Amino acid sequence: MNQKNNLPESLSEFQDIWDLAKSYTPKEANSNDASWAKLQEKLSNNPSQLNISSDKPKLKVTYTRWISIAAAITIFAISGMLFFNQKTETFTGEFLTKNNQVSTITLEDGSSIILAANSTLSYSISNNSRNIKLHGKARFEVAKDPSKPFTVEFDNSKVTVLGTGFDITSYNKNHQYVFVNHGKVKVESSDEEIILTKNLGATIQNTHISGYQLPENPMEWDEKSIRFKNAELSMVVENLTEFTGKKFSIVPSDSKIKFSGSFEFNQKPEEIASIISTALNTEVTVQ
Repeated sequence: MNQKNNLPESLSEFQDIWDLAKSYTPKEANSNDASWAKLQEKLSNNPSQLNISSDKPKLKVTYTRWISIAAAITIFAISGMLFFNQKTETFTGEFLTKNNQVSTITLEDGSSIILAANSTLSYSISNNSRNIKLHGKARFEVAKDPSKPFTVEFDNSKVTVLGTGFDITSYNKNHQYVFVNHGKVKVESSDEEIILTKNLGATIQNTHISGYQLPENPMEWDEKSIRFKNAELSMVVENLTEFTGKKFSIVPSDSKIKFSGSFEFNQKPEEIASIISTALNTEVTVQ
C-alpha cells in the first residue's frame, strides 16, 4: 500500500523531501572526508611535524541526518496545524406539522423521519453525535453509524440507538410510547431504563416504564393516510385525535375491541367516526 497517496498534498511534498534525504550526501561532506584522509597520510609519514592526535575526531556532522530531522519536524508541525484547524461541521433543522399534515424528513446522515400531524421536531448532527428533540409523534429509520450515537429526547425521556427503526409518541408529557419495528434501542426516563428489540414496546407514564410485546406494529402512516391492523380501539381513537386535532371518544368498556382499517387525511372526522361505529357496532363520537 502506498502510504504517500493517503497524505494531503502539502504533506506529500515533505514526504518527497524525506525520501530524497535518505540517499543524499552533500558534496561538502565528500570534500571534508578527502581532506581528512590526506592529513592522516601526511601525519603518518612525519607525525612530529604537528602536535595533533592521529585519531579521527569522534564528532562528525552528518548532513543527511540533519536534513531528515528538519523534514520530520516540518511534517509533524504541518500535521498538527491541519489537525487542530479541522472545523466541526454541524447540521441543524426544525420542523412543525399541523392537523392532518405529515412530513417526511431526510437528515444529512441518511436517516429518515416521518413526522406525524401536530408534531414538532428539531435536530443537530455533528461529527460525533446525532441529537433529536421531539414533541408529538414520529417514525424513525436510523442510518447505522456506531461513531455517532443517535438520541431522541422527548419530555423527560430519551431513546438511544445506533441503527434501527422505531416509533415514538409523546403528545402527552405524562404518557409516552415507544415501539421498535426492527433493531434495538435503549429507552430511558429520569428513573428507569429498558432495552427494546423488534415488536417490543414501552409505555412511559410519569417516568415509570412498562414494557409490552405485540406480534406486529398495530399502526402505520405516511403523508396521505393512517392505517390500523388489529389495534385496540382506545389506541385508534387516541391517534385519530392526535392526527386530526378533533376529539374522538368511545364508551370506555369498548376500549379493548380490535380494529383494522385505513383512513385518508382528507376524510372528514365525522365520516371516520361513522365508519368505525358501523364496523364495530359501537358508538364513536367526535367533537
